[in-house]
Amino acid sequence: MTENNQFKPLAPLGYEIRSSDESAEEGYTSMLKSRQHDHRRRAIICFGCCSAGILISAVLITVLMLTVLRVKDPEINMNRITIPQILLNAAVPSTINIVAQFAVKNPNIATFKYANSTTLLYYHGVIVGEAHIPSGQAKAQRTHNMTMSIDVITARFLADSKFLNEIAGGTLTVSSYTSLSGRVKIIKIIKKHVDVKMNCTITANITSQGIVDQKCEKKVSL
Repeated sequence: MTENNQFKPLAPLGYEIRSSDESAEEGYTSMLKSRQHDHRRRAIICFGCCSAGILISAVLITVLMLTVLRVKDPEINMNRITIPQILLNAAVPSTINIVAQFAVKNPNIATFKYANSTTLLYYHGVIVGEAHIPSGQAKAQRTHNMTMSIDVITARFLADSKFLNEIAGGTLTVSSYTSLSGRVKIIKIIKKHVDVKMNCTITANITSQGIVDQKCEKKVSL
């Protein structure tokens, strides 16, 4: 062996000499996998944000539907009743008019529109009068006052033996039944048909014509 002969070390086991093309391909594959991973991560984040937004919106809509946008029950009350003095005389006509002032309270955030209706007046369970309520509306969160004339059959009052004694005491107790049908429409989306039925017992002072006592039972159908 001469000095010019040089020994070259053997490549270690498991070591593989790769060309520049193979290295470039590996780099591209690694970059592609990284981009796919980032894309999946962004898609998961986007999906989570959308799901959270939908859930929050659903919760807010539900809360609004149960609170602000919930259709509340309108109320009907009689504020005043005017009894003509002729009813207290011995000789009275067959029919007279009792003037009553009613109030329709609308607690909703939208107008309550109601159709034509009637009010029946009772004395000890007997119908003694009837009034017609024209169609109208109670604005949002307002009270609509109206005055109506009730046609009363006087003979039905006088036929009751308790009438003169009650009048002598300075008060008159009557009952009324009112049925009112209407509709509440909120932001052109929520439309509710509302039927309000009110039974009231009213005690009026003969002298002042004011309401001494009033007890009402309400039934509302939506």
